[in-house]
Amino acid sequence: KSMKLLHKKNICENFNVGTGRSVTIDKLFCDAYAALGMTQNLIGDFQNAEESLDTALEIAEETENLNALMVIYNYMGIFYKDTRKNYKSWELIEV
Repeated sequence: KSMKLLHKKNICENFNVGTGRSVTIDKLFCDAYAALGMTQNLIGDFQNAEESLDTALEIAEETENLNALMVIYNYMGIFYKDTRKNYKSWELIEV
């Protein structure tokens, strides 16, 4: 089981590097920020995960990217469930 978790962490860290590059290439690519946030969540980097998801949400709202907003709200719900910040999930539902 520990080998499986280690493998998962290695995959996430490698994905994190690639996604981080996507964010630096196009600062308005909200999908990359969202993917980065979920990857950071998987490896336990919760503070940066929340910042990445907030950035993704801000960009998607500013650019009125409705398709991305659907994905980002879903990711944020998963993140807040994982970090036991249920009150923040309810705030998103009220939006």
